Amino acid sequence: MPTLDVRISSMYPAGGQGGIRAYASATIDGCLAIRGIKVVEGGTALSVHCPGFPGKRRTDIRRCASL
Repeated sequence: MPTLDVRISSMYPAGGQGGIRAYASATIDGCLAIRGIKVVEGGTALSVHCPGFPGKRRTDIRRCASL
């Protein structure tokens, strides 16, 4: 079974500026690392957003999952 290591680097109080509640990074099974994950407060729920910068093929990943 793969292991998941999640590290939260910054947390902000609810209702803060811009709706960002936390920044985090995740490492899956020691092989795949995702840095710059944002936890964002929406109208009714929290959502997790992956980094939104272009890759080599000029695509970008905007949303990973909803909580």
